[in-house]
Amino acid sequence: MSGQKVSAAKQKRRTTRGLGVAVLLAMGWGAVGPAFGNGLERVNADKKGSILLYSAVEVRWSADGQLTQDTFIELSNDYGNEVWVQLQYVNGDPPADAVYEGVPLVLMERPHAGWNTTGFQIRLSAYQPTYWSAFSGLPHGVSPFTVLDPGDLPGRPDPDPHHAGDRVLRGYLLAWAVDPDGREIRWNHLTGVAVVVDYSAGAAWEYTPWAFQARGVPHGVEPLNCQAFNLESGQCVEAEAVAGQMDLDGYEYDVCPNQLMFEFEAVGATVADPDGVFPGGIVDTNLVLLPC
Repeated sequence: MSGQKVSAAKQKRRTTRGLGVAVLLAMGWGAVGPAFGNGLERVNADKKGSILLYSAVEVRWSADGQLTQDTFIELSNDYGNEVWVQLQYVNGDPPADAVYEGVPLVLMERPHAGWNTTGFQIRLSAYQPTYWSAFSGLPHGVSPFTVLDPGDLPGRPDPDPHHAGDRVLRGYLLAWAVDPDGREIRWNHLTGVAVVVDYSAGAAWEYTPWAFQARGVPHGVEPLNCQAFNLESGQCVEAEAVAGQMDLDGYEYDVCPNQLMFEFEAVGATVADPDGVFPGGIVDTNLVLLPC
């Protein structure tokens, strides 16, 4: 698109749907430049936001269904008024058919739902932090992550050869500020942390979610979706609020990243500490990529 000439100074936007959830997250357009009059602000994990994306939610079980790993979600409102937050769990794996073997056929593995979602809302009072287990939904008392693929045994066979025989349910969580009627609002005061606890290894690690800030409207107001923009100036010339559609375009919310840069250590590599405090360890690396 960036190499095309467009004669009209005003052009209607086409919405690109992203992240595969019921509420639409539209991808940003790279062709509009430092865009839409608000400046090109890209998402990062070092700030507060109106939308939080927890990119790795994983629950694991042993082959006999004993819990071996859980993900704890922490979510905070650091503003002096209460706010409602819509939460959407997303199953990160595709659907899978049942597996039968033998004559006569014997069910070896039940069918599994895939790429499905479930949503719910919670209310956070002024300056309230809360947290819950993805496995149980406690202590806050929210829907557990496991409703995405219920059954006995829980989860599906883990495709990771390092966890052969285990079972897993994995995906991600979206959280965004809404008003009491469920319409998205600007509330750049949400923060969070996810802590992944591996009970079998006696280890844990944490990460901060990606935070998208709402733009262009006052605090507590429903953001505007740009409906038309000027190609020459990159300015939005027509905007209106569209409930249930959140555009990650730099006008309504921050733009997605346009580059990926990260440090990488190969699985099994040995890490040495020159100070001798931690003489050596074995690295295990997991990389999670999501469309945005």
